[in-house]
Amino acid sequence: MRGAALILAAALAVGGCDHLIARRMVAPPNELRQKLAGPLEPISDPKDGHLRIAVGPPAALLSAWVGEPAGDVPVKGTVLVVHGFLADHGWMGYAAKALNKGGYRTVSVDLRGHGESTGKHITFGVVEARDLAQLTDYLQGHQLCGEKIGVWGVSLGAATAIQFAGIDKRVGAVVAVAPFASFREEVPHFARTMMPLPGAFLSKADFAWILARAGVIAGFDPPAADTTAAMHATQVPILLLHGDKDAIIPFANSVKLHEAGADHSELVTLHGEGHVAACFDWSGEVTKRAVPWFDRYLTGRGG
Repeated sequence: MRGAALILAAALAVGGCDHLIARRMVAPPNELRQKLAGPLEPISDPKDGHLRIAVGPPAALLSAWVGEPAGDVPVKGTVLVVHGFLADHGWMGYAAKALNKGGYRTVSVDLRGHGESTGKHITFGVVEARDLAQLTDYLQGHQLCGEKIGVWGVSLGAATAIQFAGIDKRVGAVVAVAPFASFREEVPHFARTMMPLPGAFLSKADFAWILARAGVIAGFDPPAADTTAAMHATQVPILLLHGDKDAIIPFANSVKLHEAGADHSELVTLHGEGHVAACFDWSGEVTKRAVPWFDRYLTGRGG
C-alpha cells in the first residue's frame, strides 16, 4: 500500500514538472556562473590564446582558446575541439594536446551556455553549429585557419560537429565520439536512464510536449537537432567512435549515423567502453585514430 502511494505521488508530481523539465533541458549549464560574472566584453585580440567573439542570433559571446604546435613545427591545419554536455573546453585538454603534438593548431571551444561562453539557452546543435560557422569566419579573417577546418567533438560536441558539417562546406574532416543521432529520439532515453523515477511515468505524448515546450522557450525547432539528417546533407569524411557499453547515448546511435553516411564515414567500436570512458579516451584509441584521420582527410598527408 505504501509503495502504491509513492508511485501515485510520483505520477502526480510528474504532471506538474513537465514545464520544469522543458525549461531545465535548455537552460545554460553555466547559468549561475554567468550571473556572478556580470557583463562580459568580446576579446578580438587573443590574450594568451583566449578569444571571445560575438555570435548569434540569439546573441551570445563565444569563448575559445587557440593552441599552437610546440616549437617550430609547421602548422598542418586548424581543428576545432568541442566538448560535451555540461562540460567545457578544459575537459578536452587531451585532444588539444594530441593535435598540437601532431602539428595542428587547435581552437578549443566553450559552447554557448557552457564554461566561459554566454547564452540564455542551449539548442543541442542547431544554434551551436551556426556559432561554429561564425567562429570559423573569425578564424579565417584573422589567418588562424585555411579554406578547410577540422572538428573533433565528443557527445553533444560530436553531434554539433556533424550538424556543422551539414551546413558548412568549409568543414574538411570530423572526428565524432559518441554522438546522438537525433535529439528528439535521445531525450526519452536520456530521461529514463538519468532520471528513472520521473522518466518512468512520462509517456510518448509527454515527451513530445516537453520537446515542443523546450523549443518555444529556447526559440528553436527541436526536430532540427537531427544529426542523421546532417550526415545525409554532407560528404565530409567523418570518423565515428562509440563505446558498445554506452548507457547514456547507446552505440546504436553511431550505427544509424554510419548507415546514413556509409560512403563518407567509418565506424570504430570501442569495445567494453561506456560514455565517459569514450569521451575521455581512457583507452587512447580515439587519439590513436583521430590524428591520422585529420592527416589523411584534412591535410592529405596521411596514408
